[in-house]
Amino acid sequence: MKSSIEKVRQSLPEDKRGEFDEALSILYMSQMRNILTQGMPLPIYPEQKLKELINGKTGLEIIASAEDIKRKLQEERKKHILQEIKKLEEKKHLPKMTNFSWLNSKLFEHVITSKNDNIMTRKS
Repeated sequence: MKSSIEKVRQSLPEDKRGEFDEALSILYMSQMRNILTQGMPLPIYPEQKLKELINGKTGLEIIASAEDIKRKLQEERKKHILQEIKKLEEKKHLPKMTNFSWLNSKLFEHVITSKNDNIMTRKS
């Protein structure tokens, strides 16, 4: 596989080779992520999945595939961030409990009284 990757790399213009190397890294890492998050049965090796992914593609197609993956990851991050912002905004609008003291509440007094009554009743 290394020799065919090197052939594809050499077929690219000099200024695209760095992008190609980065694209291979992105594709490799995306395969690792897929293996880990999708619970694929072992042994599945990222190299094997990478080979399947790039087989028959030109260098520019491999770069384009990596760009697609980067775009999808950015969309996922953005979606996750927006969800977190929404959760925080919802929490912001919850009633504040700062003036609530559990120990001084009638509920606490009732719970303690009820438990003591139950304990005393059982002993009798």
